[in-house]
Amino acid sequence: MTLGLSEAPGLGRLLIEHRFAVPNHQRDYSWTEDEVRELIDDIVIAVENNSKVYFVGLMVFLGTDSANLIVLDGQQRLATAIIIFSAIRSWLNEYDEYRRDADDIQRDFIGHRDLGGTEIKPKMTMNVANQQMFSDYIIHSRPIADLEAALDKLKRRDKNRLMLEAAIFTRRWVAHEAERIGDRAKAAKYFFRFVNYLRENVGAVKLIVPDEEMAYTIFETLNDRGLELSPLDLVKNHLFGRAASHSAARIRSMESRWAQMMQTLASVRADNFLKAFWTSRHGRIRTRNLFDVFKRQYGDAAAANNLSMDMLETSEQYAALGPDRKLSNRLLIVA
Repeated sequence: MTLGLSEAPGLGRLLIEHRFAVPNHQRDYSWTEDEVRELIDDIVIAVENNSKVYFVGLMVFLGTDSANLIVLDGQQRLATAIIIFSAIRSWLNEYDEYRRDADDIQRDFIGHRDLGGTEIKPKMTMNVANQQMFSDYIIHSRPIADLEAALDKLKRRDKNRLMLEAAIFTRRWVAHEAERIGDRAKAAKYFFRFVNYLRENVGAVKLIVPDEEMAYTIFETLNDRGLELSPLDLVKNHLFGRAASHSAARIRSMESRWAQMMQTLASVRADNFLKAFWTSRHGRIRTRNLFDVFKRQYGDAAAANNLSMDMLETSEQYAALGPDRKLSNRLLIVA
């Protein structure tokens, strides 16, 4: 069994060459404004220093069709790159002389319409929780006032809040840079240089695996060597890795349960739930030890399937406790 491992193509080059889909059991867009700002600031410094490459790490994809890949690791970086392209595209779209350039960015990095078609085919499809907002406010060009109005309607822990905040932040960053430069033509040239750098020089190692079991084995190995994944990420990787021997229908059922569980936990800290779940069944444990004990306790395909059902049911109880979760370890007891 072979792996498709490439050198470090730019993020924009990845978007030109492939279409990406985020599985529904993957977590929602989760980068904060601070993380988006840090990426942009780092790229700005790299561009100013004429750095040959700014490396953003390993990305792992599933697929046998090289044109269409499933994102197993790299969603946040790819989605944020599209959000940045979208913000620059929207600024260029405001001026007649740069609309052709805006169209080029739209086609290459965001999504395009087939000749005679009406729907935009996005370069990246998010999970079911994020896709509609991603399409409405990032794939399509909308005034920033529309994004701000949509954000005002969202609850504080809404699953789309961070994504809209990232989009608004990048739009404001573009507007601020254009104002700082003071000349429209010079600002456009600045953004062209930024786009070209993001296309070719913001590099990631692209790893394509033939099946999820191998991907999750790789994730566990990387975590042992210092990759910072949350306990919940690791449990999910283990669970679906063990489930690889199931039928496709059973795996889809597990994916659906996981997506439903994450939606249920949208208003709480999901990693806290994981600790409460274990404690209620097996006793107290330190957070750093959670993954190891889960891996030992739920080590085969049948156990992983049963765990997914148990966690979904228990997540509903946990979320229903509201702010009084100090009782959770005593209340989350299986009858």
